[in-house]
Amino acid sequence: MTTHPPLAKRPLIALVALAAGSALWALFLWGQLMLVRSGGTAFCAAEGTVDCASVWDSPLAVAVHAWTRVPVAGWGLMWGLMAFAVSLAALGDPDRAVGRGLVTSLRLIAVAGAASVVGLLVASIAAGHICTGCIGTYLLVGAWSAIAFVGTKGLGFPEPQRGAVVTGVALLASYLALLYPGGQTPRSLQSLGKDAMAKVADGKGAVDKPAPGPAKPEPAPQGPSPFDGPGTGDPARDEALDALIAELPPEARQLMSDFLLEYENVKPAAQVPPPRVALGDPSGGTRVVDWTDPLCPHCADLHAALDELRRITPGGFTTEPHLFPLDGLCNSAVERKNESGEVRCLASKALVCLEGEPDKFALGQKVIFENQAELTPQKVFELLRPLTERRALEACIASPATQQKLDADIAAGRANGLEGTPLVLLNGREVKPWPPLIYALALTQGKTKHSAFKVLPPPKGRAGPVR
Repeated sequence: MTTHPPLAKRPLIALVALAAGSALWALFLWGQLMLVRSGGTAFCAAEGTVDCASVWDSPLAVAVHAWTRVPVAGWGLMWGLMAFAVSLAALGDPDRAVGRGLVTSLRLIAVAGAASVVGLLVASIAAGHICTGCIGTYLLVGAWSAIAFVGTKGLGFPEPQRGAVVTGVALLASYLALLYPGGQTPRSLQSLGKDAMAKVADGKGAVDKPAPGPAKPEPAPQGPSPFDGPGTGDPARDEALDALIAELPPEARQLMSDFLLEYENVKPAAQVPPPRVALGDPSGGTRVVDWTDPLCPHCADLHAALDELRRITPGGFTTEPHLFPLDGLCNSAVERKNESGEVRCLASKALVCLEGEPDKFALGQKVIFENQAELTPQKVFELLRPLTERRALEACIASPATQQKLDADIAAGRANGLEGTPLVLLNGREVKPWPPLIYALALTQGKTKHSAFKVLPPPKGRAGPVR
């Protein structure tokens, strides 16, 4: 019978403590993710490159949640629970930890943890975002993995079959424990309703052409909807809204109900600035006013969606863009100044200089948003070269009149309590920057009552104003 040396207790105690800390931190991040999904702001939310919310909304994170039904933060908690359970088992019986396969399990979990940290870091950097909250997880997991290997130095992977079984059982148990809360975690605003909007945009979401056979009954809402009401009187608008609501999955319908209540209860904006540039059809009866920063990824997503919404909305609507660069170099409302300030301010002023020609402004803003990742001062001039002569643009950017216009945008944003970009007003009231919601309210011209909304579930505890 093979005998194995006992494991030292001190490293095992450190492993238990680090695993517990990692699990608790992952649980906290999961709570922050839930806050963001509910329309709130995470402690690590920022703008530009450093923003945990952008990482949580990245294609990788969205795919992980969709395929496994557990968000990335949940997988962090899952790893922490596995590491804690195996570490605790080894600490409880250090004399037999090697023979029971616990050493191999510790090392397998360490390899998985280190690989996941490297993979997530590479994916985040490749996407152009850094999750500051995730750094705590990286440090805890990295420290745990290092101690797991150093504390079992020279032992290799003894009892590999038992170690694989222990690891597999720990993984399965933790996954099953987190599967239900993972399924209850709302998906990102970007992904929710995305398929529905795509079908509506392609003209495949029409509800007036049912497939042959018995009609599929609508799921009954849990109680009467507070948003049921008359139609718009415009058949095209009513059919478009019916098509949208019919395509929304249950989770997106709940979000639509929640956000409609917030929009209904929010106070009118303190200051709706006069437009310097307006895009779209002013006869549509809906006026969307927004404030954006050139390096804000959510702003880029919003404007791509608004361009598409203006194209597909019957009757159309107008968007009135305003600028709010998030750097103290040209914005006195922002304290911080960093290396991105020059490009934020330059791009914002350059767009102000294009406001006299709305088509050029729209194209300029589009190319700036599309090239956020590699935007530099020189890149801004290169992108705008087809739209305006550089010498004239440089003179306009340096003009005090341009800074005055930018200051007016900043003052209006501050008057409306702007805390981060984008800020969106629809017919004078703040609205969540969620494309299905903006599309629905553009169709109703800002009314929260419509017969299409009768299938929405009651809102969940968001009876207060947006802020």
